[in-house]
Order: sequence, then C-alpha cells, then structure tokens
Amino acid sequence: MFLSHRQQRLQSWERIRAKGKLRFIADMTIQWALPLAVGLPLMYFLLNISFLYMLLTFIFVLVVAPFAALVEWWKNEGAYTAEKLDRRMDSVNKG
Repeated sequence: MFLSHRQQRLQSWERIRAKGKLRFIADMTIQWALPLAVGLPLMYFLLNISFLYMLLTFIFVLVVAPFAALVEWWKNEGAYTAEKLDRRMDSVNKG
C-alpha cells in the first residue's frame, strides 16, 4: 500500500519518538560531531590551522550540537502534534 508523504513522515517520526528524546539527541549530536571530528584534523593538516583553534571548535560543536538537536526535536514534535490534530479534525468533519 502506498502512503502519502505526510503519512510516511508521521509514521517515521512515531518510530523515532518511540525510541525516546535522549536517544534522538545523542544520535543527532553524533551525526553532527563525527564529520567534524574527521574533518578538523584534516583541515589542521592541509590548511595549517592551529591545534588550539581546532580543539576549541570541536568543543564548541560538542556543546552546541545537543542544543541544536533539542530544537530539532521540538520542531518535529510540533509538526507531529499539528498533523495528529489535523487528522483528528478530518475524522470529526467526516463523521
């Protein structure tokens, strides 16, 4: 059975949501920090940036990434709640 994009997004978020907020935030933090952990030493080598700058940038990302992931959670939760309310109103209007 084919699902609309809205239904797929709703089901996808329900699966992510079932795993929990903390896991989502940890996963997103890792997804954002891991490329930087690989890229910064490469930049350090190729562009000759200072080790202190590299270290401070990585620490900054490790501090900011969880907050960015939390904002992403709130955004997705708001869209999920709005979609659930729309579906509820559609069912009420049809009945």
